[in-house]
Amino acid sequence: MIKEEEPNPELFAFLFNAIQILDNDTENTSDFHLLFLMQLTKFLGFHPKNNFSEKEPNFNLEEGFFSSSSFPENIGISLPFSKYFSDLSITSFINPDKVIIGQNHRNKLLEIILRYYQLHIPVVMNIKSHLVLNTVLNS
Repeated sequence: MIKEEEPNPELFAFLFNAIQILDNDTENTSDFHLLFLMQLTKFLGFHPKNNFSEKEPNFNLEEGFFSSSSFPENIGISLPFSKYFSDLSITSFINPDKVIIGQNHRNKLLEIILRYYQLHIPVVMNIKSHLVLNTVLNS
């Protein structure tokens, strides 16, 4: 649940458009949830600084930027996931084909994004619904 003190027309427009795109697009939905979660961070105030480069390929989940330093697994990500993270942060729903994520990486990337949320939103508890869906859909 998103709690806002005042009307937020930009957030409403984002949510409305995202739902319409998901409802109308029958082909490009495999990474929709990842793209949605990354784009939502813009409205929640912790969108990552996208300074990804060959020299700075590691992402610090706590600080929200890429660095040449490596980080412990609980607060950092490295290639290839850091590249996916960067690509998702700059990709729009209009052109989602820019990011191609294999199924074996998609689940791990979702866990990374959820960890990013947990670090930046204190009330986000241990989300398990994605694990349940993964079990149900893959059985």
